[in-house]
Amino acid sequence: MHKRAGTLDRPLNYGAALRTIRGLWRAGEVVWTHHASARLRERNLIDLDIGHVILNGRITEYRGSIQGWKYTVEGRTLDGDQASCSVAIEGRLIIITVIG
Repeated sequence: MHKRAGTLDRPLNYGAALRTIRGLWRAGEVVWTHHASARLRERNLIDLDIGHVILNGRITEYRGSIQGWKYTVEGRTLDGDQASCSVAIEGRLIIITVIG
């Protein structure tokens, strides 16, 4: 079982956050927000494209909010196109939005 990422005072470091994000993805502990699902369709991507980004990409930034820390993961889709996603770790991996 994964714990909530970081605290409101400080996020997980990039390495720990990426390991947690990838572990949750591999375990299928993923929740897509309605917004992320809509953006995925608008950008003609599939969930496996975002999986490829998560499993092979890198964290480029993080942002804190009252709900916790959000991380941006950037990488390449299955077709080699640049894409990114914003995620949160809340016991499961929450896909907040998709950019690509």
